[in-house]
Amino acid sequence: METTVARAWQETLGIEGIDEDDGFFELGGDSIVAARLVGRIRKETGAALSMAVIFDNVTLRQLIAHVEEAHPDRK
Repeated sequence: METTVARAWQETLGIEGIDEDDGFFELGGDSIVAARLVGRIRKETGAALSMAVIFDNVTLRQLIAHVEEAHPDRK
C-alpha cells in the first residue's frame, strides 16, 4: 500500500523523490490535483477516499497511515 500511494502521489504531482514529510500543497498540489490523486488511489487500491482525506492528511506519511488504517486488509 505504501509503495502504491507514494507512486501515485509522485506521478500525480510530477515530482520524483518525495519525502514522507513533504506537504501535498507545498509541492504544488491543489484541489484539481487532489481529485486526480483520490481517483488514482481508489483505482489502484480499491480504497474509498474522499477529497477531505487529502486536505486532512497533507503529508505522504499521514495519507499512507490513513489509507492503511482505514483499509487494513489492503496493506
